Amino acid sequence: MGRTASRTVLSRDGLALPRAGGAETATRRLEARLGAARVRFVDETADYQTGAVTARAEDGRAEDGRAATGGGVDLDLPLVCGDGLARAMAERALEAEQAETVVLTLGPLEALAAEPGDVVRLEGRDGDWRVARVAAEETPAITLEPVGARRLYEDQGGGRGGEGPATTGAPFLALLDLPPLIGSEDDARPVAAAAVEPWRPMRLHAGPSAGALTARADLDAPTPVGVLVEPLRPGATGRWDMVNTLVVRVEGAAPQSAAETTVLGGANTLAIQTTGGWEVAQYRSATLIAPDVWRLSGLLRGQQGTEAEMRAGAAAGAVVVFLEPRAARAEIGRAERGLPLVCRVGPAGAAPGGAGFREAGFTLRGLYDRPWSPAGLTVRASAEGRRISWTPRVRLYGDRWDGEPTPVDPMRFRVRVTNGGAVVRTMEVDGATALYATADAAADFPGGPPPTARIAVAQWGEGFGWGAEAEIGLEPDGFGRNRAAVPTEA
Repeated sequence: MGRTASRTVLSRDGLALPRAGGAETATRRLEARLGAARVRFVDETADYQTGAVTARAEDGRAEDGRAATGGGVDLDLPLVCGDGLARAMAERALEAEQAETVVLTLGPLEALAAEPGDVVRLEGRDGDWRVARVAAEETPAITLEPVGARRLYEDQGGGRGGEGPATTGAPFLALLDLPPLIGSEDDARPVAAAAVEPWRPMRLHAGPSAGALTARADLDAPTPVGVLVEPLRPGATGRWDMVNTLVVRVEGAAPQSAAETTVLGGANTLAIQTTGGWEVAQYRSATLIAPDVWRLSGLLRGQQGTEAEMRAGAAAGAVVVFLEPRAARAEIGRAERGLPLVCRVGPAGAAPGGAGFREAGFTLRGLYDRPWSPAGLTVRASAEGRRISWTPRVRLYGDRWDGEPTPVDPMRFRVRVTNGGAVVRTMEVDGATALYATADAAADFPGGPPPTARIAVAQWGEGFGWGAEAEIGLEPDGFGRNRAAVPTEA
């Protein structure tokens, strides 16, 4: 296809002498060569599924004799082709960085005749050379690269990354209804996580029934996931948890340690499946303690308003999903909130059913819109009664440093007085303070408030309802302090 590469001979008589230097400049690169190249393509012999072929440097050495590093490169061909052409492209990728390039300064007539892609012979040098670049400047010049021997391959039909659902096991599937995540605060869609070995591109289907499934997400890469090897207890919030650690068996990309400032900027985020839902946490240090088993320490717990989920704790065997910046999102919107959905994930391009698909139920609660529990909840005695105050938290861009954050939820709050879990009194206020009058307290607790009496405050969200509650003891303890505020699920 296209223009046939021409072959001419460049003689020394056709070169021009530039103002500085010689007419010929040769550059030899000493870097180690790539050891492998993997090419993905649309396989015309396999129902247009994604195929993949790998070319490796023979005997650990590239064609020019230099040692191959063992490193590799991945390429995606936007082509419908067979594995023969893809394999040829993979071999060409291995030769992309040649051992030597030659830059020639040409006379005007020779420069006009040269085009990228031309194959020429160079007087005084062996072999064929390809014109890689033509610089049409005041002093024309061309860049030449040596041409290696090209082998032709016939299509073998063996380039499929997975031979189909029959040979690829059903993937792991998790759909995560999460709060706004750092770096993707504007994306309210649930996260879709899938993993299988060997991996091939996956597609998520969902619908109200198995007969009404529609495509909701394409997953181009596996999600790093794991399971807890040891139980995870509740921990501190708002500061580094230096007591608890995550011991997790990881499948997929290995976790990486990060600096404190990087973690505070949103890096190393993961979701832990606790008995109360998904806790969003972050880690600072990752240490390999056994094959595929990592200890994650320097934790930030209950991130993004998930303090209630954190306090529930997680048992050994609980799922951990590493939330990468480009995590796949499922097209499940607010209109389907509360609707039980049937979800299936399997090879992209295949009908959503069969041995290669995993099915799971999912109901969107819309935790993206759930108001976070208030901070700084306090109870102080006054002449009128007990003065309750708190500080609302802003769930979207609430940690900015260039001014006050803009509230996204109305300043409407519910204050509940509870005793042993039973609700004794409920108040609603428009502001960040409330008064539990002495007369009301006497009516609710004729003998005085017991130690189990507590105050719980939650904020209203237009797209969700009452958010997570913050709790605090109604009466001071033996040291004159109210028992600490504890965020809970409303």
